[in-house]
Amino acid sequence: MPLTGGGDTQTITTYLATDLTLTATSETEITQMTTNITTGNSPVLIIFTAGIVHDVAGKNIFFRLKIDGTQKESCGGSTSWVYGEHAIALHRLEVFSAGSHTIKIYYQIDSGGSAKCRPAGYPLLEHMRLTIIEFKS
Repeated sequence: MPLTGGGDTQTITTYLATDLTLTATSETEITQMTTNITTGNSPVLIIFTAGIVHDVAGKNIFFRLKIDGTQKESCGGSTSWVYGEHAIALHRLEVFSAGSHTIKIYYQIDSGGSAKCRPAGYPLLEHMRLTIIEFKS
């Protein structure tokens, strides 16, 4: 659906602020990627990206996007070499009802491995960012 007219936007961006080591083998919230937004009855675009480095070859990592406790998107990846890097991207466009909403990112990794992510600015692709854009009409 194309957006027309001179509508306003509200944008919230959350960046990873400190090193993060991912080791949980069951679904675990990444608290640094939890954001609340108060919206009108408007379309909202959610973009989560991360650059992850594995320390063990062949281990899988999965990410989930939840809005108000309901899973909306998921993706995952693995590498075939130690310290292999890969990019993760989750996107969601949804019309939110007016009110306060909570967006959370969760992860889970295979046992026996871990993954690392550091704040943007390191020479590798490592980063983690959650951007939420409300398109007000």
